[in-house]
This record gives sequence, structure tokens and C-alpha cells, in this order.
Amino acid sequence: MTAAATAMTCLVALVRHLQSREAPSEVVERESAHAAHAEPEAAPSFERVAANATNDERPVALDGMAELPQAPTEKLEAPEPEWRTRTVPAGTLELLVLDGDRPLADAQVMAVGRTEGGLSSGSIDEGARLLQALSGSDGRVAWNDLRADQYDTIVRHPDGAELACTLEVPEGFGTETRVVRFGDASLRGVVLDELGLPRSESEVRLQLAPCDDGAPIALSALTDRAGQFRFTRLPAGSALAFDAHPDVSWLSPGRSVRVELQHGTTREIQLGAAAVGSLWRGRLLGPGGAPFPTSLALRWREPQQGWNAQARTGVDGEFELHLRPGSWSAWVPGREGPIEIAHATVDRDVVTQDLALPSGCVTVQLVDGEGEPIDGAIVLVDAQGHRTEHPAPGGTAFVAALTPGVWQVEGLGFSEAATQARLTVADHGAPVELVLELRER
Repeated sequence: MTAAATAMTCLVALVRHLQSREAPSEVVERESAHAAHAEPEAAPSFERVAANATNDERPVALDGMAELPQAPTEKLEAPEPEWRTRTVPAGTLELLVLDGDRPLADAQVMAVGRTEGGLSSGSIDEGARLLQALSGSDGRVAWNDLRADQYDTIVRHPDGAELACTLEVPEGFGTETRVVRFGDASLRGVVLDELGLPRSESEVRLQLAPCDDGAPIALSALTDRAGQFRFTRLPAGSALAFDAHPDVSWLSPGRSVRVELQHGTTREIQLGAAAVGSLWRGRLLGPGGAPFPTSLALRWREPQQGWNAQARTGVDGEFELHLRPGSWSAWVPGREGPIEIAHATVDRDVVTQDLALPSGCVTVQLVDGEGEPIDGAIVLVDAQGHRTEHPAPGGTAFVAALTPGVWQVEGLGFSEAATQARLTVADHGAPVELVLELRER
């Protein structure tokens, strides 16, 4: 998935993986002082994390808040930009928490760095150092003297609603205060299984790009017994909600819905089984029309989305892909990068299409002394000595659109010596298959 999806996975891990940690006395005292703001069951995820997290030994830089501009007490009609954001010193992570256009006091904030004993491969390291604080009367929270890193952050409203985002402390220079804004929009819906029945305990993820100066939001929620979910206090902006059930692809139609959230509105959506007929199928044919088994990469043709999928054709070259409705392109790896070989608009009608590979296709298999596949890569060298490297996942590399002539091929393994061979791409462009045996060093 995209970088936003990776950040969301880390944030979900932050909420779930720290539930068994010991509670710091400072956080417990501060939580109890503000317990009147929300019922315990209103937003359990933050409370479980904060009550079981390892507290950061460094003092939170709340004492210095007196030097920051104070929020006016009267209604804000048009606040000055400098009141909202300002340049902070290097090594400082500063948040301005807003409820609409007003500073929000007593919001609970927790952050953890990804590399400073923090997140690793989507999970929380046991030695993670947590930063915890309450926002001041001006809505600000700050930590000083931090190392450059990305910090996964959860902000909890006094009424229990939560927003999550990833903020960055850059290397060697200051940055602006980041705004985390609670809004008055809501998103609710239901998740259906393959039979059209409500699915409980299913995870729904939400990516939201606020339409103002707020930080991008990444949230998750579990459906109840009726398959229903709800996100509240969201800022206005463009939101993508998708079903994160491990047995389905969120790229499938019906599994993801994009909506525009407006101030003061509640949107209702349904995440369910793929619509009948949202299918792209056909055969992949090599030069001369013979079926050709290899991998296909598919890309959504709207660049702003960045969605992609992967499939491998069968021995007869056939493929069948369930995709979300829209326009898709099929790509294969070429010497100088991916090559688009077809595109199709997938809707309710089944799209059947044969895809033709360009000439000069080469398949190279890397094996050990016993003929077992070896993960690695290949290097192709043309007559002018120009080298290009191509991955061989599972021991197989495929490259299309090679010009006719003699090529040098090098097989590279992680622990095996490189093996060289020569292959000839004929003028008629017939596919070439080559097996390279790599020996241990």
C-alpha cells in the first residue's frame, strides 16, 4: 500500500500492542484529574494504552507554555495565522490541538518515535519511550530536545473521541507547529461479508486528508455485533474508508469507499462484497500468440490514488482479477522500467481481454546445485556494456522488450557466487528461457 497505509498500520500497532505495559504514576494521576470529562467506555483504546505505557523519563515541556501566545477567550472569528502555527526550534515536537477553530485544553496526547526504541515492522518495541502530556489552555503540547524521527501520535478529546497521525521532527532545522483539529463531521456504516451478512469484530480503517491546515489522520475501528462502525469528531476533508479484513483485498470493489466530509454532516457508507461483474480476465500472450505465464502488475489510472495490485498468470497464460470499479492498466517489467501493455475500464460488466507482450521477452530462473529456486537478482549487459539489475523473487526474473542481439546475463544470489551466461534475442522476438545454477561461495 501507500505511505499513508504504512503509517496507519504503525498507529494501529501503537494502540494495540501496548495494552500489557505497566502504568506510570504520573499519567494515572493526570488521567484521574480529568476523569470527569468522559466516561471510561467512551474511548477505551487511549485509556488502555496510557494506563499501561512506560512513561518517558524526560519532563514534558509544559512549563514553557507560559511563553507561548495565549488563546483569546472571546469567540474567534478570524484568528491570525501566526497564532496557529509558528516556527519551533530544531528537535521540538509541538502540536496545536483545536476543536474547530478554538484551542482545546486538557486533550490527552501520546507520541512514540519509530526508531527511538519505537515502532519496528508495524509493532511496538518493548523499550519504546512514550511521550505523554495534556494540552494547555492555549491548546499546545510540546516536547524539546528530541532526536530527528517520525512520531506516531494519538490525540484524545476530553469527551473520548480520538484522532491519530504521524508527525516528523526533521534533522538539523526547525519546523512549524503541527495542527491536530477535531471537527464536527461523522462517518458511520456497516461491513458485510461475502454472503451479505453483517460481520462483527471486523477492522475498518480510515485515511483522512483535512481540507485545511490539519495533519493527515489515520484511524481504525472494530465493528459491533451488527457489523456497524462509527468515526466521530472528524475534520472536513477527503476520507477513504476500507475494510481491513485479512481475507479480502481492500482494492476489490465495495471494500473501499471514498467520501467528502463536510462540516456538521454525517455520512453513511457500506463496505461489502464485490459487485457482480467487477472482473478483468483474459490471457497473456507472448510474441507469436503463444500463452505466456508470468507476473502482471496493475495500477489504478488515477495518479492521485497510487493503488496497485499484483497477479500471476497460469500456465496457459490466463488471469482473472477482481478489482474495484474504474480504469486500470496492466504492466510488465522492462529493461528500463515498467511497460504498459493494456488498460481497461472495469465496471459491472465482465471485461475479457487478451494482453500481448512486447517482443524480446526473457525469463531467467536461479537455482542451486540441487535445482531448487534461489531468491536473488539478475544483471543484463548489452553490447555497449550498459548494465541493468532486475529482481528475481522466488528465483524467477522476467524482463520484456530486449532488442535483438547477444546479451550477457549474470545471476546474483545472497550467499552464492555469481554465474554468467550469454543469451541471444532473435529478430523475431520469440521468448527466451534460461536457467542459471548458482554455487555456494
